Amino acid sequence: MFRLGLVPGSYIPCKPICILREFTRYRYKLTSCRFSEKNRFQNALTVCNVKLNSVVSHIFGKSATSVIDCLIEQASNSIIHEEIASRLLCSLKKKSDSVIESIEGFQMTDSQKFPIRLIPTHMDYFTSTIHDIDTMLDSLVAPYEHTVQLLCTIPGVDRNSPVTVISEIGIDMA
Repeated sequence: MFRLGLVPGSYIPCKPICILREFTRYRYKLTSCRFSEKNRFQNALTVCNVKLNSVVSHIFGKSATSVIDCLIEQASNSIIHEEIASRLLCSLKKKSDSVIESIEGFQMTDSQKFPIRLIPTHMDYFTSTIHDIDTMLDSLVAPYEHTVQLLCTIPGVDRNSPVTVISEIGIDMA
């Protein structure tokens, strides 16, 4: 079939699309790494018998972070109820009993505290790098802005999806 010309050639994008593709794939990898770090953090808390995620909606929110910081600062594995309650903000103040119950009986050694301290810093690095890549992607996709805007009119499609589509198949969507 190839000798008869019946097999179409593979798509080889132009240089700007190749560069765009490289950045979108790198952004995807970093986003996956950040998600893996979130899971690693949650696993570290679970191993320490901290079930805070069953009470709070966002484990990296201000109240949850403050409670986790309090647990890390503790020299012993005992909870000072007033200290935990004082660190809760807004709607979690009403759930202070549930929060305390979710961390009751926690056991955290120094070796377990280390990754719990380290992971948020690592996630901040990923977030910062993803932001930098988004800035670069905005400049790289500027020549294709009309196509991006057109693809964004599809219900449920945010800006990242059209940029990824353009980076993988180019702007000729025939």
